[in-house]
Amino acid sequence: MKESGLVSKLGVAIVNDSEISSEPWDSLALLASRAGMSTSGYRFFGDDGWEAHAPYDLSVLKLFRDLHAAMKAEGNDWKCALFTIKRSDMQLNVDFEYDDPDRWKFTVQG
Repeated sequence: MKESGLVSKLGVAIVNDSEISSEPWDSLALLASRAGMSTSGYRFFGDDGWEAHAPYDLSVLKLFRDLHAAMKAEGNDWKCALFTIKRSDMQLNVDFEYDDPDRWKFTVQG
């Protein structure tokens, strides 16, 4: 499957993930790193805040790894990828980082 097909399939799988879809949300921000082996993210609730949430279903996690493998085979070995989805229009945006694996690393500062 071509990269764009995997990205589309991944978007559908993310919004249908049992953990992500368990409660309403307005937008999602998910980070895949370590060749798709590690994911983290946040689910946002408009003015009501946010909570840490990442996909749980194994099929979703496998798609992250499949996307990385397909892109690496084409010479696009990303270090991390940021996936954002707005529920209002179900628009999926993906940004890939090819150099800095910590570019979008979610950290707590205090």
